[in-house]
Amino acid sequence: MFSNHILKPERTPLESSVWGTDKSSGTFSSLFESRLIPAKRYLDGPFEVCLDLDLFGERTGARKILCSDPIKVKIVDSWEQLAASERGLMILNGDSSRLPLPDASVDAVITDPPYFDFVHYSELSDFFFAWLSPLLRSRYPWFARPDSSDRGEVQHKDPRVFANQLASVFRECCRVLKDDGVLAFSFHHSRSEGWAAIYQAITTAGLCVVAAHPVHAELRAASPKSAAKDPISLDAILVCKKRRPGIGPKLDQEAVVKTSYALASRLRDGGMGVSGSDLFVIAASQMLIALASRSLSFDDLKAHLEELRKRLEE
Repeated sequence: MFSNHILKPERTPLESSVWGTDKSSGTFSSLFESRLIPAKRYLDGPFEVCLDLDLFGERTGARKILCSDPIKVKIVDSWEQLAASERGLMILNGDSSRLPLPDASVDAVITDPPYFDFVHYSELSDFFFAWLSPLLRSRYPWFARPDSSDRGEVQHKDPRVFANQLASVFRECCRVLKDDGVLAFSFHHSRSEGWAAIYQAITTAGLCVVAAHPVHAELRAASPKSAAKDPISLDAILVCKKRRPGIGPKLDQEAVVKTSYALASRLRDGGMGVSGSDLFVIAASQMLIALASRSLSFDDLKAHLEELRKRLEE
């Protein structure tokens, strides 16, 4: 039903049991042994996967290597308790633009923000909200709302509104980050507006992109990919730090193009297909690095990105 990341009701829906049956998939009974139990075992023996290669660099196998002591932590409810714990864990559920954390206290923020207008999260959650609301609204006042959307949610179809909403979260990340801390997140988009919005959110928050790593993302066989003429199969992992005052050198678009082709070549040498849209993802992320010490308007950056796209298509 949700294979295309949109609400597309089927004509003959079938509601499965949450607990599952012998022929179920994605239910408690099918996931308990395949995911939950292995996850608990991982806590006792955390591992990394090591690939075995032959003399020609071809993969011959894989093995697990223990990478740390068992992960045994104490769950706490406040920052004070976390700071006093040798191995503590605190889980928060709330507004990311208002964190109950002190200034300059965090080493790294690793997140996955909404992709502008790619996935319509509110529409997807409304499907479940309609079923849950009649049962839970008397117990939880939040379910008395007309739908699951929230005034402060980041996703928005207008790129400038999206940038402002995301900037409020990134600004809070900048506040709690230590001076040498990093903010890392993945992003991809096929249009210049999406990248201009991300740039605006980052710079408005007082951050800048210092590195961008293209990595394999969703499989091409997935429904949204297979239906696209020029699918995106790469994510750009954007690594940000606090901005330093000063204006950097003039944008060298030729260097951005050269670096982008070099990265694409490395991915192809590794056996990965790189589409035209993938190349634009790589180039757009590299441009954010080139503009790290500058502050361009939304429209100016969009114009630069459109010019960059034309050069890639030549």
